[in-house]
Amino acid sequence: MSFGADYFEGETSPYKQGYGSAGVQVEKIHRLVEGYTRRNLKHVSRMLDIGCAYGYFLKGWEGKGIELYGTDISEHAIARARDIVDARLAVADVQQRMPFEDGFFDVITMFEVIQMTQNPAFALQEVHRLLRPGGLFFVTTPNVNSLFRIVRRQKWTGFRDPAHLYLFTATSLAFLLKRSDFQVLQVRTPQLWPFPRRLVKLSSNLPFGSGLWAVATK
Repeated sequence: MSFGADYFEGETSPYKQGYGSAGVQVEKIHRLVEGYTRRNLKHVSRMLDIGCAYGYFLKGWEGKGIELYGTDISEHAIARARDIVDARLAVADVQQRMPFEDGFFDVITMFEVIQMTQNPAFALQEVHRLLRPGGLFFVTTPNVNSLFRIVRRQKWTGFRDPAHLYLFTATSLAFLLKRSDFQVLQVRTPQLWPFPRRLVKLSSNLPFGSGLWAVATK
């Protein structure tokens, strides 16, 4: 699977179709991460966003006294991110050993990446290595129990993106985190992407939101 410009910006781009309203999604995720971090960590020195794409999530953390790091498997994405965010960026694959020391980060985020990894267990073990004891790990991925998967069937975003190799439920994601030696603090199914209001209201009141949201610690 190639993660060049076509994947992010082409006419049939699964990234654009699935996460086309990226600004809305990033804003929601930023609020969730910032709120949880403020409540549970006294101090954050370093943050890593794995699969940072164009760096929009990291952009929201500029000027807050935190060393920002971002990695992505895509050279195209990292090149674009360097024009957008003031962070230490590198092309790197979480399916291999990352170029950082053990326990280097206070906060690690990995949004919409785990479903694309050939070995999700190894990816989580690498995240565990990089996270300091007591640090926070935030992960999101499509919810295979989503109401929109039921409604849209094979047209659902989780099925359409050819880069998706695995799909999770809240139970299976929590199970994998625990098997990777994380302590799971929270698993939710928020409505991360905008859809017609009636469907959003219904899914928000049930465990059938579009995305899985998990927080774990080491």
